[in-house]
Amino acid sequence: MVVAVFILLTAAYLAFGTERAFEPGSYKTSLAWCLTSLLLGIPAALLGGWVCARIAVSPKAVASLVVVVAILGLLVAVPTFSSPPVVEARGANVPNLEAMTKAKTPPWVALLNVVVGVGGVLIGGRRNPC
Repeated sequence: MVVAVFILLTAAYLAFGTERAFEPGSYKTSLAWCLTSLLLGIPAALLGGWVCARIAVSPKAVASLVVVVAILGLLVAVPTFSSPPVVEARGANVPNLEAMTKAKTPPWVALLNVVVGVGGVLIGGRRNPC
């Protein structure tokens, strides 16, 4: 899942460019970027659940992955509620890795990422899809 998210978001960032991924002059992510990142999380979570279900010995593996995704997602979301605003001015062209470390994502996006991740893993991990 991590590899899929990294590849998809890197490709999206390259397609968007700095000016569309962030609000003007800041590291606050734009609404378009927030929605795109949520949408790209869906195939990554589906893939993660599918791979887990296919390689797992126990049917409980998908449930375990759901727990891991939920816990890690919440741990990533918590700082979005308490971190101070980024006051550093953003330049016109920000490299991908710098953008990832300095981006200020709204808390609602961080929480929806948990929902998308958990839901995607559950759907992708179904052993007998209808």
